This record gives sequence, C-alpha cells and structure tokens, in this order.
Amino acid sequence: MPVTTSPNPVERMVGFITRPPNEKRAVPAPPKRRSINEVFTLTEPTGAQIRERAYYIYLARAGKPGTPEQDWLQAERELREEMGLPPRKS
Repeated sequence: MPVTTSPNPVERMVGFITRPPNEKRAVPAPPKRRSINEVFTLTEPTGAQIRERAYYIYLARAGKPGTPEQDWLQAERELREEMGLPPRKS
C-alpha cells in the first residue's frame, strides 16, 4: 500500500501508512485465550476481564440487536465457565 500524504503533520513526520477513506476498518481479533490457570488462580472473573470480553462480544455482533447488559452477562458466563466456576445464581 503506498504512503499517502496526510494533512496531519505528525503522520507526515512519522511516515504512517494511511488507509483510503472508503476502506473499512477490520474488527480486531480477540487476544489468544489462555486458561486462567496458566496465568494465576482467581475465585471470580475481574471486572476488567468481563469488560474486555463484553467488548469483543459487542464487536462480534456487529450492530445486531443486543444490549451492553446482555454482553456483560454473556461475558461473565463465558469467563466463569472457562474458570471452572458454577453459574451465578439468579
């Protein structure tokens, strides 16, 4: 891809390769999932872990119906399952 000139002086100085304005941005792939036991042992998923997983769930549904609350609950369920924890009681 050729380097394009940009009105942004920082991009010109650093020499960033810019994408054409009509090119769609790809959804980032979630990071490689590792067993939580490979990292450290937790008793519950942390808020940061749930927030990150919910974000990737949101990106994956790409505008399909859903809410942040549903994404959060799904993320929490998935993480608890990966950690070998029982489902949260309602």
